[in-house]
Amino acid sequence: MEDEKKENNLAKSIFNKETIIALIIGIIAGLAIMYFVGPNSAIATIGLKRITKVDLANKIEKSYPEATLNAVFDNVDETILNKMYKLDDDMEAEVKKQADDYLSMYENYGISQEEFFQQYGFKDYDDFLKYLTLDYRRYLYYGDYLATLIEDEDIQKYYDENVYGEINTVHILAKTSEDVSEKEAKAIAEEAIKKLNNGENVEDVVKDLTDKYYDTITYEDLGYVGFDSNLAEEFMEALKGLEDNSHSQEPVQTVYGYHVIIRKDQKEKPELEKVKRNIAYNISNDTENLSAEDQIAVLVKMRDENGLKFKTKGLQEAYENYKIEHIGE
Repeated sequence: MEDEKKENNLAKSIFNKETIIALIIGIIAGLAIMYFVGPNSAIATIGLKRITKVDLANKIEKSYPEATLNAVFDNVDETILNKMYKLDDDMEAEVKKQADDYLSMYENYGISQEEFFQQYGFKDYDDFLKYLTLDYRRYLYYGDYLATLIEDEDIQKYYDENVYGEINTVHILAKTSEDVSEKEAKAIAEEAIKKLNNGENVEDVVKDLTDKYYDTITYEDLGYVGFDSNLAEEFMEALKGLEDNSHSQEPVQTVYGYHVIIRKDQKEKPELEKVKRNIAYNISNDTENLSAEDQIAVLVKMRDENGLKFKTKGLQEAYENYKIEHIGE
């Protein structure tokens, strides 16, 4: 459940983990382009030959056209989207949460933050936040675009039938593995339920079970989760069926093992306008199975409508090839 939640938080991003690596391949070259393009001053000499910043920029452009395009796209998209979607507390909190979840997921695989930044070309945590902030704005733009394609009555129907106030949730997971059978994991979850029914607080229950079963137990505070959380359907259905300040009386099975779900409280149902974008994503995913090409096509159209032009023949050709490769134009 922990890895599932962390991966699904990032899945909201237009360029999620399936494409982030492809983009990051060009980040070092892209950053070099942004840094080196400048006055025609020498940065190195050998004999009478002068090597200028422009020389290096031209070399990078020719050697890494796709990386150069990605660097341009980042700058263009920032220019367009920063004006449309101002950074507020909610966006800042969401992006920071995505960053921390992503880094935590990698740490579970034994990769430290420093190793992650070095491996994927980010200078530091703030640089990673900057990347994810742009990516989140792309997500917002695409969601707003999808909302224009869906009839208002369909959005209203989805809102009436599926949207609810976010629920403050924690859970205890008895994980199945090669060493722990489904029967054993279920028995551990039942033991947790029995302890909770006897009035023990959840922290003491977790400590006791962890001491006994070591790595089999995961305790996680999920915070407030709602209709767009992308957690396992079985988990969410059981959660919605609970009352505030209660816990599941039967273990809830997912692909990860058996959960004991503790529901704390619930927020009021959000206004339609605040969740319209997420509803559009859900409806589109249910009916069309959105592809990366669909998302890229919308961003290409946005850039072209805002007047993106390349001043060199090589980059213009690379851009046309990019559109053919990704969206068939």
